[in-house]
Amino acid sequence: MLKKRIGFALLGVLIVLTGCGEKSSSSVSDKPASSVSSSVTSSSKEEASSSSVEKPEYERFEAEYINVTDPILMGSGISGSAAGVNLVLQDANSSNGWFIGYSHRTGFAVTYKITADKAATAKMKLGFGNELGVGMTMNTASLAFSLNGTAVTYNQFVIQVDGWHSYDFSSTLNLVKGENTLVMTVGTNEYCNGGPGGPLFDYIDLKTEAALSWNPVTSNIEE
Repeated sequence: MLKKRIGFALLGVLIVLTGCGEKSSSSVSDKPASSVSSSVTSSSKEEASSSSVEKPEYERFEAEYINVTDPILMGSGISGSAAGVNLVLQDANSSNGWFIGYSHRTGFAVTYKITADKAATAKMKLGFGNELGVGMTMNTASLAFSLNGTAVTYNQFVIQVDGWHSYDFSSTLNLVKGENTLVMTVGTNEYCNGGPGGPLFDYIDLKTEAALSWNPVTSNIEE
């Protein structure tokens, strides 16, 4: 049974304990395509034609399926705070109907662990929402990115005031064979009542020649 957790700025207001503008303390340990082939024979030689399942151009990784409980992820909202699976909120207009909120805290980090079958480059798109009522300029100070422990620089972009949108990440990622850890960390800004504000994290899309896999924590949105 799905948890009826509703996104506070998009679908309502959650009454919680403390507000945005906090700094994060260190984490606390606590959770029809089908293959078709045909051949033609005639007096003249013809090649057999076939069609096969193709890898999608971009592969999507939903934010609501990241690990938020081990160690437990702490977050702050506009007027309150939450932790762990309570960061996972619902909005019908987001991808898959769920997202990660309570991101208005310096040091709030969304972490993806994705395995590649070989070393390869990747292009990335970012799915974000915004509940703060202002366009949010994302740069290396306001939202830092790292891949396998190394900072990734990128061209700044502005998260639109309303709705859910996809944004092209300007830099190419260099994936290693095996596990890759991609981290997005809210930094210094004044978007939430003069304190730090983060986007609503919806998904990332990756385009690469490598075969990708991960272990989505689907229990985040289940009872």
